Amino acid sequence: MTSVLYDALEKQVKLRELEAGYPTPSLRTAVPPSAIDFFSNDYLSFTSNPIMRQKFLQRLTTGHDILGSRASRHGAGNNIQHVELEQRLLKFFRGPSALLFASGVDANIGLWGTLPQPGDVVFHDHLVHASIHDGLRGCRNRPTITGFKHNDVMDLRQKIKNLIQARPDVAEGKHTVFVLVDALYSMNGDFAPLQSISQAVKELLPPGVGYIFSDEAHSVGIVGEGGRGLVSELNLEHSIELRLYTFSKSFGTFGAVIICPEFVRRFMIANCRTFIFTTAVPHFALIAMNASVDMLESHGKEVMELEQQNIKYAQDKLTGVCRAAPSQLIRLPSFNDAATTIHGKSSPIVPIFTTKSHSLCSHLSNHGYIALPYRYPVVPKGMDRVRLSIHAGNSIAQIDELGEVLREWIKGQGINEEDNATVSAKL
Repeated sequence: MTSVLYDALEKQVKLRELEAGYPTPSLRTAVPPSAIDFFSNDYLSFTSNPIMRQKFLQRLTTGHDILGSRASRHGAGNNIQHVELEQRLLKFFRGPSALLFASGVDANIGLWGTLPQPGDVVFHDHLVHASIHDGLRGCRNRPTITGFKHNDVMDLRQKIKNLIQARPDVAEGKHTVFVLVDALYSMNGDFAPLQSISQAVKELLPPGVGYIFSDEAHSVGIVGEGGRGLVSELNLEHSIELRLYTFSKSFGTFGAVIICPEFVRRFMIANCRTFIFTTAVPHFALIAMNASVDMLESHGKEVMELEQQNIKYAQDKLTGVCRAAPSQLIRLPSFNDAATTIHGKSSPIVPIFTTKSHSLCSHLSNHGYIALPYRYPVVPKGMDRVRLSIHAGNSIAQIDELGEVLREWIKGQGINEEDNATVSAKL
C-alpha cells in the first residue's frame, strides 16, 4: 500500500542516496558486551569503571528520590537536587551560573534558538555540531548568521572587519556578535584555536559586544585542570563565560549543563523552549552526573594520565602501520601540531581518512570491532573516514591488535612496504 507521504519520503531517500553515492544508513545491530571499544565517546572509560559504578550505586542507594522528576522545572519538577547540582557545576567549571539540560542537543537547540536577538550577528565555525545549526535555523529573531572556514582565525578576522564596515550599528555597540566553536571537533579530532579567537574578538569588536561560545563536549576529561576542558586549559574562563559541557562523553553518563552569565540563565529559564516544555532531568541522571564529577575529582588525574599514555602509544602504532600505504588509500592527521595537541595533551580522536571507508569498516567488523564509515553528508565530500577513539580503558595489547588488523587490511588492498617505497619516491 502506498500513500502521498510514503511517495514523498521515498523520493527524498532516493535523492539523498543519489547525492551521497551510497545507500541510506540504518541502525547497526546491538553492540555486544564483549566488543573492544575504539569507537565510542567514552574517552575515560567511566561507563565500565568499577569505581565509578560503586560511586553511582552508593549515591543511588542512599538517595531519597531516584526515579523521574515528575514535571518540568517550571512546575513540580524543580527539586533541590537540580539546584544543588547546578551550584556544584558552576563552581567546578568556574562559571558565573549554570543551567541543566537533558542533553547537549537540547541545550544547543534551545540556546541558539533563543539567545540571539533581532539585529545580532552569529559567526560560527563551519564544522560546529549539527545541533548548533539546528538551533540557529529555528531562531525566531532571525540574526545574521555567517560561517567561517574551519579553525581559520584569519577568515574570522576578515569577516568581523567586513561586518564593522557594513554595520555601523554593530560598530556603535548596539547589537551583540556571537562567535561559536566546538572546543574539540568530534570528526576531525582537532582543537579550536580559542586563544587566537579570543584575541580577535577583543581587538576588533567594541567592549561588551562580542561573546564567544565554546561547546566543550569532547574536550572535557581530556584537557584542562582536573579535566575541565579547553577553556580551562587555556585559562580563559573569565573571557569565555558562555560554554556547554555534556556528560555523555568522558563523564560516561548523560545530561548537559550550560555555563553562562546569570542574566543569560534568567533569560533562558523564561524563554528557552527546550527547557520550559520538557520534564526536568530525572533523579537517576542527576545521581549519575554527581557520581561522575566525584570520579573525576577523586581519580581524574590518574585516569587522564593513562588516557594520554594510550593516545600517544596508539598514535605511534597507527602511524607506523599507515606508513606502509600511499596517502591516496589511507592517511592520518598530523599528531604533532597545535590543532591536535595542547600543552602536550593530545586529542583522543583519530580520523583515518580513506577512499575505502566501507571496506575498512567491513574488515574491522569481521574482527569484532564496532566500526562505522563516516561519509558525506556527515563529513565533507572527498573526506570519507573511519573515526577511532582511544580510551583510558584500552590495553596496550588491544592497541597492538588493532594495528595488526589495520595492517592486514592495507596488505589486502595490494599494498606492501616495497610498493609504498616506490609510490613515496614518485611523490
